[in-house]
Amino acid sequence: FFNKLVKKNFRIYLIQYVKIGFFLIIFFYLFILLSLIYSQSNYYKYEKLVSFSLSCLLYFFPLVYSGFNLNKFLDSFLKISILIISLYHLVNFLDYDRNYNTTYLKTAYLSGLNLLLYIFIYNKKNMLISFYFLFSLLITGSRGALVSFILISFIGFKKIYINFIINIFIKLKLIFFLLILFLVVFLYYDEIFLLFQRTIARSLILYEFDLNSPNFKTRFMHINIVFENLKDFIFFGVGFGGYGISFLDDDSRRYPHNIFLEILIELGIIGIIFYLLFVIYNFYILFKYKPNICYILLYLLIAAQFSGTFAEMRLFYGFLAIGLLASQRIKKYDKLAK
Repeated sequence: FFNKLVKKNFRIYLIQYVKIGFFLIIFFYLFILLSLIYSQSNYYKYEKLVSFSLSCLLYFFPLVYSGFNLNKFLDSFLKISILIISLYHLVNFLDYDRNYNTTYLKTAYLSGLNLLLYIFIYNKKNMLISFYFLFSLLITGSRGALVSFILISFIGFKKIYINFIINIFIKLKLIFFLLILFLVVFLYYDEIFLLFQRTIARSLILYEFDLNSPNFKTRFMHINIVFENLKDFIFFGVGFGGYGISFLDDDSRRYPHNIFLEILIELGIIGIIFYLLFVIYNFYILFKYKPNICYILLYLLIAAQFSGTFAEMRLFYGFLAIGLLASQRIKKYDKLAK
C-alpha cells in the first residue's frame, strides 16, 4: 500500500452509496473534534481519539484502496485468529492461576466472530476448525460473547443452521475428531475441568439475578449516572472522552458499558443521531445486497453492549467495510446481468 502511495500509483474509487456512508462517519468525526473543546478530560480524550481514528481507518481503507483483496484478507484473518486464540489457551493452560484481565474477553469475542464467519460467510467449511472456535468460545467464560452468539444463532437458525447441522453429522471427520476429543478429556480430565470451572461459574451468574453482585451493581451504577445527568447535557454531551472525569473523577478509560449510552452522555442527541444514521444506513445497504454479513455485524454490535467503548470497535468498523466491499461486487454483477 505505501509502496503504491509513494509511486503515486494509489487509486481511490468510491461508488455513490459508499460516499454517503463516508460523509456520515466524517460528520460524526468532525463533531467529535468539536466536542474536544468542551470536554473536561485533559488526557484520555486524546487517547480515545487515536483509538477511534484507527477504527475509522479500518472502515475507510478496504473501500478506497483498489488493491485490497477480500479473499486474501479473510484467509489471513482466519489464520491470524487461530494463532492468537491458540496462544491464549496455551498460556492459560500452562499458567491457569494468573489473571489475564480482559484478554479472555477479546479471545471469546474473536472466537465467536470466526465461528459466525464459518457459518454465514465462508463457502468452504472446515468442521474441525468450527468446533475449535466453539470450544474456545465456551472455555473462555465470557458471557457477553456467548450471549451475543446465542442471540445471532437464534435469529439465523432457520436460514442457515439446519443445513449446517446436517452437513456436520454426515462428515466422517467429525466422528474421528470426537473420538480424539473424548480421549483427551479422559486423559486430562482434571486440567480440562479447571478450564471449564470459570466458564460455568460466570455463566451461572446469568440466571442468578443477584442485584448485589459486583457485575449488576457496576452496570446499574453507570446507567444511573447517565440518566441522572443526561438532562444537563442533552444536546452536546460532556465531550468526547469526558465520561470518567465528569462523573467518576477519573481521567482514564471509563465508560457506561453500553456504546449508545456512552455516545449519548458524551456527545448528546446530536452525536447519537449522527452515529445511528451511519449504522442504520450501512445496515440498510448490507441487508439489501449482502444480508449474511448483517449477522456478523449484529454479533459485534451486541457484544459491544456488554463491555468496551465505541471508539475501540475496530472489528465492527472493519467488517462494515468488508460487507460494503462484497455488496459493491454484487451490485456490479447485478448491473452486468441486467
